[in-house]
Amino acid sequence: MASRIVKNKLGSIRLKTLEKICLALNCTPNDLLEWYPSENYHDTERYALHAIKAKDPMHTAKISKLMHELPLGVLEELESFINDKTKG
Repeated sequence: MASRIVKNKLGSIRLKTLEKICLALNCTPNDLLEWYPSENYHDTERYALHAIKAKDPMHTAKISKLMHELPLGVLEELESFINDKTKG
């Protein structure tokens, strides 16, 4: 799961997994999700999804780049941390 998130190849996530991640990180799904509206939606402020609209469209790319630059040992530690926190 961590690998797919890092590689930006996560097509879906089970609600139970999302719940475990949020509990481990003490956050809400809105802290983890960003909405990138398609070109069809110009007046996004009238949609409830506006609350999680990406403020910087390049944010995900920046995080992905940072993750790719981490040494393998650090990535393994991160994956282990996430796995430990999401078990239960």
